[in-house]
Amino acid sequence: MDFAFNKINRPKIEVKTTWLSLISDILGTIGVIFLIAYTLYYFGKLPQTIPIHFNISGEADGFGSKYTLIIFPVIATFLHTLFFFIKKSPHIYNYPVKITEQNAEYQYKIAINLIHMVRISVIGLLSVLEWQMVEVSLGNQKDLGIMVLPVFLLLLFGSTIVYFIKAVKNK
Repeated sequence: MDFAFNKINRPKIEVKTTWLSLISDILGTIGVIFLIAYTLYYFGKLPQTIPIHFNISGEADGFGSKYTLIIFPVIATFLHTLFFFIKKSPHIYNYPVKITEQNAEYQYKIAINLIHMVRISVIGLLSVLEWQMVEVSLGNQKDLGIMVLPVFLLLLFGSTIVYFIKAVKNK
């Protein structure tokens, strides 16, 4: 069996907690708390039917129950918790390079950093979408705006591309 795909034989080392990890944990927690508090605060003020889907231009093109807003805090809480625990076992991740004793610490560190960036990007997106959906529902805003999706995709794909370049460059 190829060592690169044999997760059982990978070195199990503890990667030191970095400032990025601490900031990610704090920002993720703040984002989740914001989503929950924001949803609870505005839930009673919203109409029963709210925009729940927006086209590429940011205009509402689908409507549904205000209870749909509960999904974002639930997803954010689940992902924040999942990523918090996943980062503790980098030896089980999939890697684009063979993991050896020599490269394990570096590869694990950059993979954990990718998890942090994905977590912050997703929680940030969910927070912005929740806020904008409430604003549109209350009539304070006309649409989502066209920058939400491109900024999210840039953060998500940008951090993933940087990860792959670093991973392959430093096998």
